[in-house]
Amino acid sequence: MQRLSELLYERVESDCETNKPFKLLFYFWTWIGIKSKPRGFLSTLHMVCVWIMFFFTPFLATVGFIRKWKVSTVTECLSTLQAFINAIAASAKAFAVLMYFKRIKNVEPIMKDLDERYKKPHERQQISDCVASCTRLYASIWFIYYLYGNMSILTAIVLHKQPFGGWYPFLDVIPNPTVHFYSCFIFETCYMYLLLTAQYLNDLFPTLYMRTIRTHIQLLRERVSQVGADPDMSDEEKHQQLIDCIDIHQQILKVVNIVGSICSPTIFIQFSVVAIVHCICMVNIFIFADNLNLMITIIYYITVAMEILPTCYEASTLEMESSKLPVSIFHSNWLALDMRGRKLIIFFIRRAQVDVSFVAMQMFKINLQTYLVIAKFSFTLYTFVNEMGFGQNIKDLME
Repeated sequence: MQRLSELLYERVESDCETNKPFKLLFYFWTWIGIKSKPRGFLSTLHMVCVWIMFFFTPFLATVGFIRKWKVSTVTECLSTLQAFINAIAASAKAFAVLMYFKRIKNVEPIMKDLDERYKKPHERQQISDCVASCTRLYASIWFIYYLYGNMSILTAIVLHKQPFGGWYPFLDVIPNPTVHFYSCFIFETCYMYLLLTAQYLNDLFPTLYMRTIRTHIQLLRERVSQVGADPDMSDEEKHQQLIDCIDIHQQILKVVNIVGSICSPTIFIQFSVVAIVHCICMVNIFIFADNLNLMITIIYYITVAMEILPTCYEASTLEMESSKLPVSIFHSNWLALDMRGRKLIIFFIRRAQVDVSFVAMQMFKINLQTYLVIAKFSFTLYTFVNEMGFGQNIKDLME
C-alpha cells in the first residue's frame, strides 16, 4: 500500500484507482461503528457499544449543559453549547449514513467500471491527481478538526475542567474527587474523539465523492471531444465511440443520484448547525469571551465553517464543470457521424444540459451561494440578538 506522505506530495502510482480514497473512508467508518453487517461477536459488541454512545449523546449533552449552566460562566456555557449542538448533529448524521450505507457501497463497482474505460497515460494521470487531491483533503480537514479537539483537551487540563462537560451517571459513584475527575476526563476525551471522528468522516465523504465525479466529467469531456475526430475509423466504430460516451455519462449520473440521496440529510443537518453555531460563536466572541476562550472560539468558528465550505466549493465547481459538457459535445466532429450518430448527439446534448447538482432535503441547493446565504443568516441572527440586548443583559445579570 502506498504511503500517505507520497500521496500528499503527489507521488502517486500511475495505476491508481478512483476507489482508493474511499477504502480509507470505509475503514474509519467501520471503526466508528458504521458498517452494513458486523461479523463475529466482537464486531457486533463494538458496533452496539458505539451506537449506545451515539444514541445517548443528546440526553447526556442536554443534562450536562443544564448542570454546567449552574456553576460556570456564560463564556464556558456558550462554548459548551456550541460543542453540544455539533455533538448531537454528529450522532444524527452518523445515523443517516448508517441507513444509506448499503447504497453507498454500490458506487464502488461503478467507479471501477469507469476506471477501466481510461487506458491512456494522461487519463490515468488525471485519476492519480484526483487521488492525490482527495488525500490532501483528508489531511487538511483532519488537521483543522483535530486542532480544535486537541486545544479543548489541553485547555481542560490547564483549567482542570472537563473538555466536553457531559453527564456520565455511571462515573458519579466514584467517591474520590481526583479519581472521579480523571476517570471522567479520560472517558470524555475518548468520547469526544469518537464524535469528532464521526463528524469529520460524515462531513468529508460528500467532498471526496464530488471531487471524484468532477474528475470523471473532465475525462468525459475530453473523450467526447474526440468523437468522430479520427478519419481512419469506420462509421460503426465512430458510432460505438459515441455510445461509449453516453454510457459513461449515464454511469456518472447514477453515482450522482446515489451520493446525492446519502449526503442530502447530512448536509441539511449541517446547514442548520452552521447557522446556529456561527451565531452563538459571534455572541461569544464579541460579548463574553476572554482571551483564551476567544482564541478557542475563533478556531471553533473556522472548524464549523470547514464542515460545510469544502463540500459547497466542490459542488459549485462540479456544477460549472458539468455545464461545459454540452459545449464539448457540440464542438465534437459530429458532422463525420452517420445519421444514427447525429440523432444520438442531439439526445446527448439535451441530456447533458441537466445540471449535475446536489440538493439538501429538496430545499437547499448545495453550493457556495447557499453557504453565503447561511453565513448571512447567522450574522443577521447575531445582529438581532445584539440589538435586543440579550447578550448584554445576561452579562450584567451574571456580574
